[in-house]
Amino acid sequence: MDHDPRFLEGVELFNNGNFYKAHDPWESLWLERFGEEKDFIQGLILSTVALHHYSRGNLRGARSRFRLAVDKLEKYPETYWDIDLKNFRRRMNGAMHRVLNEETPPPFDPKTVPKIKLKA
Repeated sequence: MDHDPRFLEGVELFNNGNFYKAHDPWESLWLERFGEEKDFIQGLILSTVALHHYSRGNLRGARSRFRLAVDKLEKYPETYWDIDLKNFRRRMNGAMHRVLNEETPPPFDPKTVPKIKLKA
């Protein structure tokens, strides 16, 4: 699959921990898409926003954005747009588990955040 450069830019920014900046190229792409592609991109955007909020200590924002991301991404197959979504969803759930289930979770640890892996 040939990917839009904005999608790849967002993946690179996300994988480098630049969650706030990853939002921009994905949002630009999201504005042009329809249907399931639009929802998928929105799920990625919501994931990155959740991590951004968590990294800044905004637990309420992190929780609400992550729940919305899960709702968007859970309906997709294990691989979509060449992303190993099965692994991404599992690792995101692991990274956000304590945020969702503890009143005072530990501080954000970027080592727990999954990388977006594209299948060749």
